[in-house]
Amino acid sequence: MGKATAGSSTLAAPHEALETMRDTIDIAIQFASDWPSEYRPRIFDLAMERLGSPRKQQTSHVGQVAETGGVDGAVDRLARELGVTSDALGRAVDVGPGEKVGILGRVNASTNAEMQNLYGAVYCYLKEKAFRQQRVVVEELRQLAIEKACYDKANFRKNFRTGGLLRETPDGTGYVLSQQGLLTAADTLKRLADA
Repeated sequence: MGKATAGSSTLAAPHEALETMRDTIDIAIQFASDWPSEYRPRIFDLAMERLGSPRKQQTSHVGQVAETGGVDGAVDRLARELGVTSDALGRAVDVGPGEKVGILGRVNASTNAEMQNLYGAVYCYLKEKAFRQQRVVVEELRQLAIEKACYDKANFRKNFRTGGLLRETPDGTGYVLSQQGLLTAADTLKRLADA
């Protein structure tokens, strides 16, 4: 009865990982509770990011990080879906904790409006596929356009409306990919990975 089997050790590892995760979450909750309620969700996210994902801290038997490719293997998942290697996609995009994505490659576009639309579509695609977040807040896209030097203050929203890759949400606070945007973003990501 007290005898350990080969299968019992494999069950212990996931249980230990979950307990470690529980401890990390408890610490983040306790830390966030010290702040005013309107800031707690963001403070919790920052605390979790700072504490690190317990899953990422686990190592395999050879001492290497067990999970690769961004948050919970998002880059690996995206690469499989796009039909490119994880290494190639990892050189084109960055997927990090706190639902953060970065586009490391440079898109080919002839105008700032086209560049804004392509970057916006790729960004929304990454958020949707990596974090299942279909709606992206306008300010995130504005920051992206500024970062990629394609921001046109006077025509920012108009560029998205006429580009056809993103649709504005009914409340006007965000954007989602159109069907055309989904296909264009996937194609653009493949080209970035192959560059």
